[in-house]
Amino acid sequence: MKIPFNIQYNRQKNKENGRCFHSKYSPDIPYNVYIATNNQHQTLEIEFSSKILKERYPELISRDTIRQCLENLNSLGICTIDVEGVLHHGWVIRADITKDVELKLTDEVLNALNQNVSNYRRFKWDHYAHKGITFTKDVIYGKEQLKVYDKYKELLKQSRKFLDTLTNRNQIMDYFYGKTRFEITLKGEDQIKERLGVGTGI
Repeated sequence: MKIPFNIQYNRQKNKENGRCFHSKYSPDIPYNVYIATNNQHQTLEIEFSSKILKERYPELISRDTIRQCLENLNSLGICTIDVEGVLHHGWVIRADITKDVELKLTDEVLNALNQNVSNYRRFKWDHYAHKGITFTKDVIYGKEQLKVYDKYKELLKQSRKFLDTLTNRNQIMDYFYGKTRFEITLKGEDQIKERLGVGTGI
């Protein structure tokens, strides 16, 4: 498999800044993977979906599964990540915090969620890909979004190629049937620490 890395180049200084890879340009990887190096700061940025856990996807990314995520990343053949180095020295600077609950997301539930937003001036809502609802508010970090959506329908609509790679496809779909996902994206160390009350070291 040929891995397409892009060179990030500084034309003014006539030198290479670093290199990056994004799975959207690699059809063999049916989920989000982003890897970027920064020559000046000697850093490596890694971003991936919990789908990288493959058959363990319902377990999501956590302290218990992060090693498996990194090992699976190495198995893709993009490059070789120092797993121990990341685990001991890595920092989390962005995270999608999710909770799956047993709840059928009907129109009545969506309408109730919308009507019970306590502050209409601070929160705005919109439909999320015809499968849920997104609440947005302005915060000191920028914008904060809470997505509430039918996870089963989202998988069927957007992740069929990923599902087809799994040996336990039916079990995965059975697990998510009838589940509603609550998801919020946290960006930056300050926001992660404030919202979760934790440090950002792995």
